[in-house]
Amino acid sequence: QETVDIQDTTTSYRYGGEIVTIGEADEANCKFDAGPKSLCLFGFINRDEIAMSDLTGNGSMAFIPSDNDPNSESAFSVLAEAMAELNVMAIVRRVYRRGLNPVLGVLVPELDDDDRRYLAYCELPYAEDRRELQFPSLNNPRHPLSEDQLSAMDTLIDTMDLECVDEEGQSVMQFEPELQFNPQYQYLFQTLTQRALHPEKPLPEVPEELKAKLNPSSDLVEESEEVMKTIIQLFPTEKVEQKGKRTADKVFGEATKEEASEGQDAKKAKLEISSSLADEDGEERVILSVGSINPVQDFEYLLAHAQTTGATIESAGAQMEEIIDKFLASAFGTDLNAKIIKCLKVYRSACVRRQNAALYNTFIRLVKGKAGERLWSDVRSEEGTGLILASEAEGGVEDAEADGFFQDDKEQGQTEQNQSQEEDEDLEDLL
Repeated sequence: QETVDIQDTTTSYRYGGEIVTIGEADEANCKFDAGPKSLCLFGFINRDEIAMSDLTGNGSMAFIPSDNDPNSESAFSVLAEAMAELNVMAIVRRVYRRGLNPVLGVLVPELDDDDRRYLAYCELPYAEDRRELQFPSLNNPRHPLSEDQLSAMDTLIDTMDLECVDEEGQSVMQFEPELQFNPQYQYLFQTLTQRALHPEKPLPEVPEELKAKLNPSSDLVEESEEVMKTIIQLFPTEKVEQKGKRTADKVFGEATKEEASEGQDAKKAKLEISSSLADEDGEERVILSVGSINPVQDFEYLLAHAQTTGATIESAGAQMEEIIDKFLASAFGTDLNAKIIKCLKVYRSACVRRQNAALYNTFIRLVKGKAGERLWSDVRSEEGTGLILASEAEGGVEDAEADGFFQDDKEQGQTEQNQSQEEDEDLEDLL
């Protein structure tokens, strides 16, 4: 090995199997220069437009005027009072020192204990810092909540309210976070003190008064006792049997006649449920939209379970049309032709059953203009894909129009073929 001086080294990064070298000049150009230490004002915004959940950072700061500076006190007071009167906040750009990234913040006018104005500063997130989390609804359509269950939960929330009225009729809080000590820190400090003063003794147990701070007050427990009994009755719990591991004895072991009979019954019941609409436990799963994997089964499920899914022929049809459009724009070419034809047939059949011929007829005309020659030839040769007739559903077309819908393509193809033959004959005459 050869010793290399620090001045002869350079920064490199591994990118796959290669080593990419970046010089000092390139590295300096990649860094953002936020400028010197500063606090710049961008503008003002209504106080109601920023929620408490929008505030970030590790804490807050308070801005006050400079000491023994009448000009600073006068300007600061005018600014803070005007912001409080107009109910606005200031959006600022703060750079702690040169070389650090700038942060966005907000200045809010507040009053201290002596009714003096100051500006409270908190950081604001950038767009990429926000995370809009989508959580599923608590009201499962497979197990809808009853009015009694909803009412019981509302009563529980009311009984667990931390705000109460004292003997003088004033509203007071039973639990004020700013006046409470953190039990974890309290126990940590006690153990540190014990170990520092008596290193030979074991660490103390958690005191009962610290444990008591982790439990709700006795008054809240008494008030919510009755409603908790009601909730236990309205929300019964059931034991879920955990599936054991698959072993050789379970897979290849000899089953008794009773077990074999039960297995046949379970298999028969499972076969009655469509494999595309059932989960591993044999329970029918809920489909909320038409997917691209099994669009026909999804579409039929939505319409068959309209009470739980809320689907209509218009909403389910719009989803089916979107899936077909995706198939038409796919780069797989003719590989999806059979799937598109199945979707068109089930869509047409559903529109006929629900007497909505215009919905399908409008879409199939659009498909005619988008489909390629090979696909449209397959659609034309397949039964149950043409326009819906007036005899089949209300709002359908006449027989002549339905026959001409595909006949126009045949005549156009024949005309193009005749024109091509005539052009060939004219070319032969010229020769």
